[in-house]
Amino acid sequence: IEDIQDQTDYVKRQRATVIAHLKDDKSANLQLVLVAATPNIVDGHVDQSKIFPTPTDPSAPNGFTLALCLQYPTSRGHIHVKSSNPEEHPEVDPGYLTHDSDLDVLAAG
Repeated sequence: IEDIQDQTDYVKRQRATVIAHLKDDKSANLQLVLVAATPNIVDGHVDQSKIFPTPTDPSAPNGFTLALCLQYPTSRGHIHVKSSNPEEHPEVDPGYLTHDSDLDVLAAG
């Protein structure tokens, strides 16, 4: 992380904060999230509003979801306006896990 070049002052400050948290033994770099719902993995990856649908059948099996989340990710994504047309959606790339350090932190647990 410390060897990343061509950073703006803002990104340098963000990275310094990430590095400080990663080096601090008392900092919680990971968060475990529990959701009391069964995810819809078929439709949810296309339309996030369908990831955790409202249960419609009370006799259907219930489940839960665990997610391990980075608190201080190094990876950065972007949002770009593609045109002046307000009806056109912007290009959104969250950039999840695009930096090796994020994978290292998740793997280390």
